[in-house]
Amino acid sequence: MREQGPDSERAAGRRRWLGVLAGALVVLVLAEIGVRLIEPRLPEPRDWFSPSAARLVREMDAAATDGATGGFVVAGSSMAGRDLVPDRVVTDPEVPTGSVALAGGGQTTVQERWLTEEVGPRLRPGAVLWGISSLDFNATRRADTIDRYASARATRTDRFGAADRVLARYSALARNRDSLRDPYLMLQVLTGADESDALPDRRGDAALGFARGYREVPPETLARLRAAEAAFARDTQLRGFRIGREEVAAYRRTLRALRRTTDRAVVVIMPVTREYIDAHPNGSRDYERWVRVVTRVAREEGVPLLDETRAMPESAFRDLEHLDEAGAEAFSDRLRTTLDGMGW
Repeated sequence: MREQGPDSERAAGRRRWLGVLAGALVVLVLAEIGVRLIEPRLPEPRDWFSPSAARLVREMDAAATDGATGGFVVAGSSMAGRDLVPDRVVTDPEVPTGSVALAGGGQTTVQERWLTEEVGPRLRPGAVLWGISSLDFNATRRADTIDRYASARATRTDRFGAADRVLARYSALARNRDSLRDPYLMLQVLTGADESDALPDRRGDAALGFARGYREVPPETLARLRAAEAAFARDTQLRGFRIGREEVAAYRRTLRALRRTTDRAVVVIMPVTREYIDAHPNGSRDYERWVRVVTRVAREEGVPLLDETRAMPESAFRDLEHLDEAGAEAFSDRLRTTLDGMGW
């Protein structure tokens, strides 16, 4: 029997490796096809801070394509999104209006990036009304917001983020990596469950609009919800409340950016209940110190600030920090009158 020479052994080794690579490629292609088939039932890929942020980006892109730029926008957290009706604050039909308030993303470190990197370049607003609350400056909840924002695919700034964005453009496996890592979620989807959390785009006047209405619930249920939210505000959101240096610095930088890039910017301290103020560890003392800090910084940066903390009666609130729909409309009308008096 003839012994194989070195060249024959190398050729056999290459064939084995080619076979392995071909097999891996087949598996990869089949996996890609499989994920594409179930992709409509998977949660929205972690491209942005949240599904609502992803929808806002799509709607801003659509508005920019339609030429609806240079107008008036409401910014801030869900308090601004729920409490400010853009087309009641600015009623000129020639001025495009919209809300880019980011639910759960009011922290100033998040708003700085959101307003300067996403909203500004897309909409180029001429006027911005930024609703703020003490929650947005609480350093003890920083990791819950800015870390989540910074780790999302579209807003990562490192090299991996750039490479991941390219891969996700072409590969369902890359796009849905987070979902594929969750065995329980995948079991649910593979057995027919629809776990998609993508929000449908809003069309026409509804796009970038005020989040109208709340689900109707009986008064006793609403009372329980309000009590639960009060406990959550006290024990989680405002626990260990501390005005963060990073939050104040981000607030200052954002005000400077708004002065450079817009014709008009106004900060509004959003209305809250007495119970919300009392939920701070030191109650009014914590809250009033925060008001002094944000007022001083706004004055130093030349941006008007309106303190509307107690502008609305307790009966106008749905919970500790959000107005009901009628309250939001009344508050927006009030602001329109104030802004008109300022020359808006």
